[in-house]
Amino acid sequence: MARHLSGKVGRSIVIVFLVLILASLIPTGKAQGVPPGKLNNMLANAPFGTVAQVAGHDPAALATELGSRGVTVGDPGKTIKEIAMANKTTEKAVLDLIF
Repeated sequence: MARHLSGKVGRSIVIVFLVLILASLIPTGKAQGVPPGKLNNMLANAPFGTVAQVAGHDPAALATELGSRGVTVGDPGKTIKEIAMANKTTEKAVLDLIF
């Protein structure tokens, strides 16, 4: 096998494939989809009831579960940001409990 790679043609083929592999690792264009930071911001500003439904939970049952974990929800119309501020925690911490 080493005999095949020692010639000019063999080395050229190896070099071409290495260049193609390296070129395939270079990112091209803009990434698709919603950036995670923007998605977190949208969830933080959404009402609790909506976020609960998006996460596949019943809002009332989820509010009870969060209460048992030390996070008081109160009105399901409050945003995640408002709930986090009222409980002196971060929006991320509340979202982590929900999802």
